[in-house]
Amino acid sequence: MGEMTEKFLKKYYQYVSREANRELLGFFRESVKLRYECMDGGWKDRVLITNIEKLEKKYIKKIRKMLMDGKIVTRDDFFRAAHFFQHSLKIEDYSMAATLYSISGFLGDDWGKNHQALAVDRFLLSIQQKQIFGTQYERHGDVWQLSPYRKDITNKLRKQHDVPNLRESIKSAKNIS
Repeated sequence: MGEMTEKFLKKYYQYVSREANRELLGFFRESVKLRYECMDGGWKDRVLITNIEKLEKKYIKKIRKMLMDGKIVTRDDFFRAAHFFQHSLKIEDYSMAATLYSISGFLGDDWGKNHQALAVDRFLLSIQQKQIFGTQYERHGDVWQLSPYRKDITNKLRKQHDVPNLRESIKSAKNIS
């Protein structure tokens, strides 16, 4: 497990503020646990992936209600809620993820900007546009490559969103393979 993964798990999986939405935290912990099971080759297990998709689809409905009822209030709540929209299969959910990550960052979350960049890139790719930040990858056979990206975006903008520079992103694709 990498250092960034450990920091992520410590902050969003283990840390719980008194004001945190406990129901949302439970959803998040279950989702993250299943997703980390996939990291050891489970992404090839269609049954496991289908179960994750069904579970997260169910949770998205509940999270939408929480949002409408004003039950998502802390920066960590907004971040955790965004996680589900980020992993949805619907275009409109990617833009919701970007919005929720943005709010999380505005409220002082360290990772909000970074994950907002991830959500924006995923949204752009889903509407057949090139990504901006270079955070998304795709598989071509057994090889992973950085998904199409705009070449006019500077590393300065990437840095402002806590995203690796383009050279590092391209190198990361080779490490995934």
